[in-house]
Amino acid sequence: RRSSDLKEHPAYIMVFLQHVVLQFDCSPVLCYLHADLIRNANVKEGKKQFVDFFHSFLDKGALLRVQVPLHFSFDLDRNRPDMITEEVLKKCLQEVQGHVFPEINRQLEDFRSKRVLGMTPGELELTELESYQTKDKTITESKEKQLAEQLLMKLEEMHLTISAGRKSVV
Repeated sequence: RRSSDLKEHPAYIMVFLQHVVLQFDCSPVLCYLHADLIRNANVKEGKKQFVDFFHSFLDKGALLRVQVPLHFSFDLDRNRPDMITEEVLKKCLQEVQGHVFPEINRQLEDFRSKRVLGMTPGELELTELESYQTKDKTITESKEKQLAEQLLMKLEEMHLTISAGRKSVV
């Protein structure tokens, strides 16, 4: 699937996220998706969400910090995230997404190559979904959403296991 198709199919994005969490730094993908949510929100909600986005991905101490161009980082350091204008906010989100996109494409290519070999988490579920035959699009969408919810629970369990493992190492 193309990256644009991936966002339209929740089960596929959940399998891709599982793959990324297990294989790579998930910050670029999460950053891209969060930026997409903000870009699709109304202005007031978008400005509120941007503050969380900034502290999660762009702030120097952010847990999920993504690399941004030096000039961009300099501009962000001089402005409070809650005081950024709508125009600057849109430009910021677009630039951040553009900057992380090559890494996401690299991760997506890795996912595709491993999927061809049957080496991705959730492979069994996706194969079952793809083999499901019906002409009713709503049934297919419902089945995919249900699968995505199951995969989300698995991802949450993985997160708890990984988090517990990191705490015991520290």
